[in-house]
Amino acid sequence: SIFRQCGHQIHPTCSDMRIACRPCRNHRGNRNMLSILLTSQYVLTIYNYAVMSNLKQEKPDSYKTLAIYQKSECIYDVTYYFVNNFLSKSKDRTVDQMVQAARSCKQNIVEGYSDAEGSSESEHKLSVIAKGSLEELKEDYRDYLRNNNLEIWGVNHPKYIAAQPLCKRHNNSEWYRNQIAGRKAEDICNIALIIINQELTMLYGYIKYLNEKFLKEGGIKEQRYKTRLEWRKNNLGY
Repeated sequence: SIFRQCGHQIHPTCSDMRIACRPCRNHRGNRNMLSILLTSQYVLTIYNYAVMSNLKQEKPDSYKTLAIYQKSECIYDVTYYFVNNFLSKSKDRTVDQMVQAARSCKQNIVEGYSDAEGSSESEHKLSVIAKGSLEELKEDYRDYLRNNNLEIWGVNHPKYIAAQPLCKRHNNSEWYRNQIAGRKAEDICNIALIIINQELTMLYGYIKYLNEKFLKEGGIKEQRYKTRLEWRKNNLGY
């Protein structure tokens, strides 16, 4: 929030910063308070607010509304169920590796989305890490199917044809937990591969968008510098 020196809140886009706020004008004993001189620190505070208003600011947990996050949560939950029901924790290191890969994808999406407000470079880097973790997880599922002589559904497989549109439609992790409960390892692995490929498609598209956005708009530092120059020109004349 932005406050006057008197402590009352003002609108950051107020055209005349020297006009006293209404509470002060109306407050008995303060009728002579017609203007409040702003210190350089206060001007800087308002300037920073104006700059950040042009950048990405979201409500807490707003990332949960993103399909790219929701799908990553589904992948994590399916993976958690799979390793706890079909792999031996005491003998197979793949358990931790698969869970960590699924978690890395989900958490890096969250961190990248949150860091985007301050660093476009960080957002891009973390999105690439999320993609890499997902590629690693995809290989683990394929290795399991191959090493256990189980079938990998091709795009023409009847089960793939039935499952693919359903997985594309659903991004609710609870739906997946209900669908995989009691199923065979082959079915769960192939369902996981389907939603991993769908998530990778979104991540590749998102990274491409970030690359194009950077070429057109530059990074956050560059955007802030341009906004500062514009503010100086409009308000200070240089």
